[in-house]
Amino acid sequence: MTEGSDILKLREKIEKIGKPLRDWNVKIYFGIITGFNEAFIIDTETRNRILANCKTEEERKRTEEIIKPVLRGRDIGRYYYKWAGLWVILAKFGFYKVAHLYPAIVEHLSKYEKQLKNRGQCRYTRGGKKQVNKDYEGQHHWLELDNNPTDEYLKEFEKEKVVWQRVAQDQKIYYSSTRFLL
Repeated sequence: MTEGSDILKLREKIEKIGKPLRDWNVKIYFGIITGFNEAFIIDTETRNRILANCKTEEERKRTEEIIKPVLRGRDIGRYYYKWAGLWVILAKFGFYKVAHLYPAIVEHLSKYEKQLKNRGQCRYTRGGKKQVNKDYEGQHHWLELDNNPTDEYLKEFEKEKVVWQRVAQDQKIYYSSTRFLL
């Protein structure tokens, strides 16, 4: 018996006993893609500094609403998570149009303006030479997250979910009933 046939037998056994994931009517989401984590994923100290820089209580409340706790793949263990005290700034699609309502966040992101404007603009070819990636230009404003999540997409992360590391040496899966973004 070959390794391939062993795997097929195991798969058949599992599918006889259980229900395949495709039949569960669940959606699988990739998570939040910032395009430049250094700007959008912040520690608690930076979050507190951004909130302290808000000029009014209304601005602070608005700002607080778009800074959410985040788990990275490396924060997920087998049947548990360990929050690293990190937060994600949810500057989603269209944020640049309302950025004037979030001056403390714009001030923070402005420190990374050059890097944010260059996200995805270059790609490396064989030999390590940079080339401009013209197909990428104009997909999002530099103040926005890379995958431009919508409100509907983000609401999915507030639901109960099973999370796992995309790349791992062994399976690390965690069931989450909390409102962490991933």
